[in-house]
Amino acid sequence: MRTRTRVPALIAGLAVASIALSGCLYAMIPSQSAPTTGTTAVPDTSGVTADLLPFYGQKVEWKACGTGFDCADITVPLDWSHPAKGELKLSVIRHLAPSGTRIGSLVTNPGGPGASGVSFVRDSITTVVDKSVENAYDVIGFDPRGVGESTSVACYGAKDMDAYLFDIPPGTRGSAAWNAQVESNNKGFAKACDQNSKGILPYITTDNAARDMDVLRAVLGEKKLDYLGYSYAPTWPTA
Repeated sequence: MRTRTRVPALIAGLAVASIALSGCLYAMIPSQSAPTTGTTAVPDTSGVTADLLPFYGQKVEWKACGTGFDCADITVPLDWSHPAKGELKLSVIRHLAPSGTRIGSLVTNPGGPGASGVSFVRDSITTVVDKSVENAYDVIGFDPRGVGESTSVACYGAKDMDAYLFDIPPGTRGSAAWNAQVESNNKGFAKACDQNSKGILPYITTDNAARDMDVLRAVLGEKKLDYLGYSYAPTWPTA
């Protein structure tokens, strides 16, 4: 009887010891909690002039926009030569690197020109970067000025756009009449873009888009831009 009473006590003692040991081991494991939605960095405003400080120093408010993604809007100058002239909105998306493995932000751009960087990251994150890069960086996508969910250029409605893109000009290809019709179609398209875009069309330039990315770098809290561009996009930062 004495042996029988000791067995349950021994088992209970081993269970308590096991739980205590598990707790000690668990406490030794580094925390891997992921950053929460809304987390924002301290902007890098070093060397920024007073007229550009409202853009470089802006606080980004991130909101969940799908499983694993946060979205936000930032503002940039309409005219970088005259920052007080007005503002444009840039739509930005991020996919956070796991806590403990993050080394910075990687700004991406699908090029095109004119493709949506927000859709690029949201719909194709595994194509944009491989798993090792995804684990090392917050992967950032953005719609450049004039594109998509950013302050965008508007030209034709759907019916007129289909006609512009797909209707075949009359006459023999390459003839004077055919070339004149093509030129007329292009002028009509450019005029529609100018009329329907609230005056922003002259400011949709490569130089302005490249400077916008420097604001994006700064509000992400980065000292240096890490950038991955596809198609036409790799030329932007040096244009």
